[in-house]
Amino acid sequence: MTRKLDPKDRRLAKKLARLFAEAGDSGADELHAVLDKVLGRRPVAARRAFLVYFRRCVEHELGLREVLVEHAGPVDTSSVEAAVASLGESAGRKLGHRLRDNPGLLGGLRLTLGDVVYDASVAARLRGLERATAEALV
Repeated sequence: MTRKLDPKDRRLAKKLARLFAEAGDSGADELHAVLDKVLGRRPVAARRAFLVYFRRCVEHELGLREVLVEHAGPVDTSSVEAAVASLGESAGRKLGHRLRDNPGLLGGLRLTLGDVVYDASVAARLRGLERATAEALV
């Protein structure tokens, strides 16, 4: 049975995850010290619940710091860097990126940052055209 966290612990786990994601590996020792202090003498089930939630928060935060850039065929690195920089400005932080070849896009780019997807691919435009045509025929 999984123990539920109270709202105070959830907020604390989110804040710690955000700080850890910003500090990166350089903050690992400080994180251990803080977690030892926070979790202290809590029962094992409470510590486990906190750490499971904290891990999910860290994974979420790290996902918000790297943009997945999908492309079909060769890609212009300056265009990718400009798109990632623009996305970083709107997100309010500097973002990294990783490239993935996706021939199904036919052309263009699809950028994914966390749950947000910016799809500027040929395949997306064709799907939109297909929907518009189907609606016009009905």
